[in-house]
Amino acid sequence: MTLGITNPEWRELSDELAKLARAANGANAIVFDAWGHLWCRAFYLGELGQPAVLKDARAVLDELPVPLTKGGKLDRVRESDDCPSYWRSYAGIYVLALYFNRPISVPLVARLVTKALTRIEALTVRLPPPGGPESTAGAGKLEA
Repeated sequence: MTLGITNPEWRELSDELAKLARAANGANAIVFDAWGHLWCRAFYLGELGQPAVLKDARAVLDELPVPLTKGGKLDRVRESDDCPSYWRSYAGIYVLALYFNRPISVPLVARLVTKALTRIEALTVRLPPPGGPESTAGAGKLEA
């Protein structure tokens, strides 16, 4: 089964991301992997939004001194006049990005993410690989 709205695990993760985004007064919450692939999002990105967030993910991942796949960690705010974002890695290869339409309170956002991350991680690792059960995407890449 592919990732997306028809997948029950994906919908459950999307709902959890939406709860976090609302609690943090965010515009969206998105899960990427260490290779910059989008796994799930809280709210629809639209045709123009998806290329922009994928570009952001690639830029943030490229700035890491140690890649996630080699033990790197990510916990940072990416400042922007129009759309600040907060990025946190988890489960070795995944990244949660929260996007905002206004300035953010970093301590509040960090606290909310820490509280929600256990559930988000559990839901993320339940997702099937986008290429099907035999593919080596996501968590399966580490085992392959």
